[in-house]
This record gives sequence, structure tokens and C-alpha cells, in this order.
Amino acid sequence: MKCANLANNRIAVIGASGFVGAYLTQYLRSHSADVLEMVRDSGGKASDENVVEIGDIRSNKLYKGVFDQIDTVVYTVARTHRSGEDHSDFDAIYKEINCDAMIRMAQAAYSQGVKRFIFLSSIKVIAEVTARHESFSNESVSKPQGPYGRSKLIAENELLKLADSTDLEVVIIRPPLIYGPGVKGNLLSIIKAARFHIPLPLKWVFKNRRSLVSLENLFSLIKECALNPAAVNQIFFVKDQLDLSTVDIVRKLTKSEGLDVLLFPCPVKLLRV
Repeated sequence: MKCANLANNRIAVIGASGFVGAYLTQYLRSHSADVLEMVRDSGGKASDENVVEIGDIRSNKLYKGVFDQIDTVVYTVARTHRSGEDHSDFDAIYKEINCDAMIRMAQAAYSQGVKRFIFLSSIKVIAEVTARHESFSNESVSKPQGPYGRSKLIAENELLKLADSTDLEVVIIRPPLIYGPGVKGNLLSIIKAARFHIPLPLKWVFKNRRSLVSLENLFSLIKECALNPAAVNQIFFVKDQLDLSTVDIVRKLTKSEGLDVLLFPCPVKLLRV
């Protein structure tokens, strides 16, 4: 790439209204990047020259002209894991959004001159858990255990095929659970419980360890991947330096929100049930 710094890099963030995309846009602009926000619905911001309404990514739109003058694309859109959707019956639904739609975007971007395409995948392409005292790495055998992880692995492979058949520069990032302002899912549920002073039966869940990554650390890697020639066609794992137990995570989250949380003991076997 010719871009030596973000000030010379026109970056499109696909999914700029989502949890990761919204804060990534702010981060990149704070580092002098010229950012184009690509969103499903502009919410009345269609007149903003830095916002592009792309509609439903499941459509077969060709996105003609959308990526003109763009150097780098960061793809943050995903159908994340949802309770009750662990069965293979949901594979097609997850693949449609997490793979097929992304590949159409990547092909359109390449045809319009985009040089680098950064894809936010997931650590779940490897598995859900590691053995005690082990970590995932590029040598780990991929055995995704649900439609979400399987769809992300298919997406990675299809994107690498596109890179092999073109000169599109591809970067894949596999983050674990991401946290920060505006977090959703189970982490949000913990915060809500603390706000309503609901005790949580997690006091004895302090021996397990889970990797997380903060938005700031994730964005620091994305910035490097947008600029560094060595990142081309690479797959990166990213996490915070310290892995945390469930108790550590709860206390870290609630403290960041200025909340106190009451934990009480409950046998771990009973929690699993």
C-alpha cells in the first residue's frame, strides 16, 4: 500500500453503526483517518458525505461506486451467537450473513480499487474452550462447535481464496469476547443486574480463565493492520494481556460502570445445570 499513515488512508467501516463499528469510526478519526461510514440505515444522515446507506447486506446489490477512492475496508458486520441457535439447522442463516454477504462486499471493493480488506472473524472458528493451561494459536486445529463459528471459518477460507485469485490484500482478526462502552449480550446482562442490585451466584467461579479484548486494544491492532505491509494475508489472534475469571470479569465490568455488585456462592456444578 502507498499509505504511510492513517492521514493518507481513506477507510470504509462496514457496520459503522454497530457496537464495534461505531467506536472504531471514532478511534480512526481521532488518529487522523478519513473514514467513510457504511451503515444499513443512515437514520437521516444520508446527506452526510461521510455516511453511505448500503441497506440490507443480504441483498444481491452490486454496490457500484460505493468503494470509489477507498484504500482500506474494515468489515465489522456479523450475526453473532444467539441463544437457542446452536443446531446445524441455523448454519445457512449464519453463513448468509457472516460469509456470503461479506464475500460480495469484498469482491465489490476489490473491483473498485480497494487495496486491503480487514475482516473481523472470531476465536470461535477454533473452538469454544481450550484445555487447562493451553491457548489457541495458528497451529490449533479448527473445530468450531456452532453455526456462528462454522460460518466465520467458511468466511475466512472464502476470503483467503479471493486473495489467492486476486491481488486484494486480506487481513483476518480473530478476537475473543470484546468489551467496552455500549457492550451487549451477557456482559450487558451483568451490568443490568448490578444496576438493579440483583445478587449473582458467581462468587465461587474464580478458578476459570477467559480471554477478552478491550475495544482500545482491538482498535490498536486494526490500525496496525491497515498500515503494516507485513499484515497482508495474515491471521491474527488478539486479547488483553491478562485472562480473567468470571468473578474478575464481573467486578471489572461493574467497576467501569461505577456500580457495586453482590456475589454469593453457588456450587459450580449447579450453575452448569
